[in-house]
Amino acid sequence: MRKRAACFDAGAPFGAQVRQDAFVAAYPRETQEMVFDAHNRAVAFFGGVPQRLIYDNFKAVVEAILVGKERQHAP
Repeated sequence: MRKRAACFDAGAPFGAQVRQDAFVAAYPRETQEMVFDAHNRAVAFFGGVPQRLIYDNFKAVVEAILVGKERQHAP
């Protein structure tokens, strides 16, 4: 049986002076609760909070794609 999963992945940017590990978690649906849980787990995994987050058209976070790299974020 095949099922779809919503995946969350986080990693340090190239050239960063931190370890180059990656955090990945799979969830049954893409919801705001999933986003909060995944962020909490990623912060615990990396041992700190990043200065900046970049989202790649994440439905639970990005409401609309605007011009260029501009995004309208969900409330």
